[in-house]
Amino acid sequence: MSNIVDTQNTYYNFKDVLCTKHPMLKLKCKDAGFDCKFVAKGKTEDEIMQKAAEHAMKDHGMKPEDMTPEMKEKIRSHIHKSLF
Repeated sequence: MSNIVDTQNTYYNFKDVLCTKHPMLKLKCKDAGFDCKFVAKGKTEDEIMQKAAEHAMKDHGMKPEDMTPEMKEKIRSHIHKSLF
């Protein structure tokens, strides 16, 4: 990726600037072990977890009781920062 130069002629990595100025979190369902192309995006882990739970119940037939603390932690461990 390209670099950005500010008025002080300081170079910044474009990716780092975007992640700092506009943080976005992402979770891919397939990363959590499902054969699925769903991607949840949001600004907070709680937002991602809510979207993931709704998706799991709607599209994978999971029930609220299936979302055990262990399952939640597994899902949460796959949330990562993203540019898009």
